Parts: sequence; C-alpha cells; structure tokens
Amino acid sequence: MRRLAAIVLLAAAITWQASVAPSLLYQTLSDAGSSPEPGRVHLQVVFADDITEREIRTLLGSIGATIVAGPSPMAVYTVALADDREAPAQAQERLALLRTHPKVRLAEAKQP
Repeated sequence: MRRLAAIVLLAAAITWQASVAPSLLYQTLSDAGSSPEPGRVHLQVVFADDITEREIRTLLGSIGATIVAGPSPMAVYTVALADDREAPAQAQERLALLRTHPKVRLAEAKQP
C-alpha cells in the first residue's frame, strides 16, 4: 500500500512539474521585465559578474540611462534612455558604447 501511494505521489509530482516548469525555467531576453513605455528607448543589458554597483551607475550615467527593471533571474537589466524623444541614431550610438565596454557582456535594444 505504501509503494502504491509513493508511486501515485511521484506520478502527480512529475505531471505537475512538467506542466509548470517550462514557464518557470525558460525566459527569453524579450520576456525580461515589463514592456517598454511608448516613446521611450529601452535596452537590455547583461553586465560582467565582477562589475561594481558604482561602475554600473557611472556607465549608465555617462549615456543618460537608468535601470527600470532587473536584474532578472538571468541577470538581465532593462535600462531606459533619459530622453523620451531620442533620435534613433543617438540611441544606436549609446548602444554601441555599451557594447564596447569591457564589463558589458550583452547589450540589445528591447523589442516592444
């Protein structure tokens, strides 16, 4: 009787985990954080493990960006550029600056 109860309990746990696990374990970069506000440029950034909080503040301040979400479980931060009416060329320049920084592992424009 105990074996049967253990088997039923194990089967129920496996079934429940299979139905819930994909949404908990798999997250794309486009899913991280909230959706961007209309008219604002949002970037998703992954920093090096050894970057300090002060270095993050200095770097983001130099490009006029602030953290609006994160870090996600995958260490992704969503940052917003300060100017709401930012020209696309300026946003690309700021993105390029992030990508060339030695303590930035990934920097991408967040898709709506």
